[in-house]
Amino acid sequence: MAHLAFLVLAVTSPTWGSTAAVPPIPQFERWEANMVSYGLKYAAELAAHRDDADVTPLIETAVYYDAARTYHQIGTYTGDPQWRQPMLDAIHVYRDRFVIPNGYDVAGHVLFSDGMLLHLIATGDAISRETVLQMAAKDRWTRPDSPIPLDGAGGTRETAYALKALINARAIDGIQRPRIAVAVDGIIQHIDQWFVSKTAELRPFFIGLALEALIAADEAEPDPRILPAVRFACDGLWDRMWVAEAGAFRYTDNEKAGTDPTADLNLLIAPAYAWVYRRTGDARYLERGDLAFAGGVRAAYLDGVKQFHQNYRWSFAYVAWRSQPPLTVRSARRASAEKKAPVAVRPAAPVVDTAPWRDGIAAALREHGRWPVVIELPLLGDLAEVSVVAVTSSGVDAEHRGNVLPVRWHEITDADLARLGQLALPDEAPALDLAWRLAGAAKDKRTRDAIGYRLLKVDEQRFRALSAPSAAP
Repeated sequence: MAHLAFLVLAVTSPTWGSTAAVPPIPQFERWEANMVSYGLKYAAELAAHRDDADVTPLIETAVYYDAARTYHQIGTYTGDPQWRQPMLDAIHVYRDRFVIPNGYDVAGHVLFSDGMLLHLIATGDAISRETVLQMAAKDRWTRPDSPIPLDGAGGTRETAYALKALINARAIDGIQRPRIAVAVDGIIQHIDQWFVSKTAELRPFFIGLALEALIAADEAEPDPRILPAVRFACDGLWDRMWVAEAGAFRYTDNEKAGTDPTADLNLLIAPAYAWVYRRTGDARYLERGDLAFAGGVRAAYLDGVKQFHQNYRWSFAYVAWRSQPPLTVRSARRASAEKKAPVAVRPAAPVVDTAPWRDGIAAALREHGRWPVVIELPLLGDLAEVSVVAVTSSGVDAEHRGNVLPVRWHEITDADLARLGQLALPDEAPALDLAWRLAGAAKDKRTRDAIGYRLLKVDEQRFRALSAPSAAP
């Protein structure tokens, strides 16, 4: 189940844009603005055409690059419920009108499973659950007896989507599928073909899709080969395909296919640099990721729905990873703290009553079954990406890498309690009220802004009173 939590957390990190420990993300505000303005435009178009007689143009444009995933991510990021319907429209077109009628066996370049997994997580929908499982069992690229080899770089896009589909199915039923290892091995061989033997054509956005799948595989089930492989590919892409004056990667290295830089594909690639930076702390990947992200946002062509989804399918992960200090920095800080204080001191108990959180989290769990959040796990002594699966009078139960760990109320910091406050459903205004105050006290501006956005929607008068200068914590 670890990948299930990872997939959601890649789009729902509680701190966005920057923190005190990391510099601001360039072009971040423009990325946010484009997300909403273009997203609303294409959501309206999808609503108007979801039942067009010919579904093929919709599959090739309106829902290509997994529109359900994109719209779910926007809704989660903004906290705005209006994005739920576009997600459902995309599910209707892709799942109900395309995948199921085709017997769960679709071409590899349109094998999109993330959106349906997110739909399952958000709603518990049995049809999305079954569709993800059936695609893993029956699609020509994923089924156990598939004759299609996965070791050729020419099929890297399809291999990447197949790997994601297999991982997503395993996240649902816990069943290990041998073709996962075949796909991981295949993509690692592709990296060799691109950057060692140099026998395969370079298409940076295909490579970005492959790296996304490898990263998902590593987050679900750590593999010591993956970080070095992703890092090596990022280096090779930068050395051979980055065009500094254009702020973009070249489309290919093949003159016949086109070698012009294409900024609107940058955001399929940039998150890999953020992930390597987060895992290693190497500032080169921070700098290169920022250049790729900023170039993509600044020069992307968004007047096509396909291009919109290619820009927003994975860029939420860039923002989430880039907004957090590298894991190596956290480890160093923790080691330094342990030197100064050999005996661990638990955070003081919150000075406010935790009952509103218990009520709000319990309501969220009844609605959704589980909820992703980033909090400090005392057992690890560090921030961790978890799914909250239960709440009791003594604390919460957090699932991390397949293990359910108890986190007691007295172990939860003010900042973490504020993040947990976001689990409250929209009608749980008291929890949002207190969460907003605690986020301010903890100087966690991004969390406070996110909570304030939700509070504004459920109790505007209370929000105005809280945000008045005299009421600031």
